[in-house]
Amino acid sequence: MDPERLSALLSLDPEDRYWHTVDRVAETGVLWALHGPQGWCTPVAPDGFEYLPLWPDRALAQLLVDLLFPGHTPTAITLDEFRGDWIDDLERDNVRVGVFPDSEGLFWDTGAFALYDAIDEALQTRI
Repeated sequence: MDPERLSALLSLDPEDRYWHTVDRVAETGVLWALHGPQGWCTPVAPDGFEYLPLWPDRALAQLLVDLLFPGHTPTAITLDEFRGDWIDDLERDNVRVGVFPDSEGLFWDTGAFALYDAIDEALQTRI
């Protein structure tokens, strides 16, 4: 991804980055999370809740790893894996989803089911 595109995406507000993520994941079928020596990256937000940061592209995830989450590696999660393996675990453990954190750590806060439903709806409009 070219630097101008990265900059443009990072300058969007959290809601617009959320909708970009929904559209992009509907297109590619892949979400990007961070994995490190201690497992999956699930930091605690300033509001006190644990969340799984997710991005729509590896390049975006890598950029934020370098800024906010050193020592982690962007790792692909297919939409099928997210639906099959992740949603129930995230919901059970009360882990929110932080969609597309930016360089200041701001993200769109949502639940795993809600994110999947939005992506599924975007998929249905593509058919």
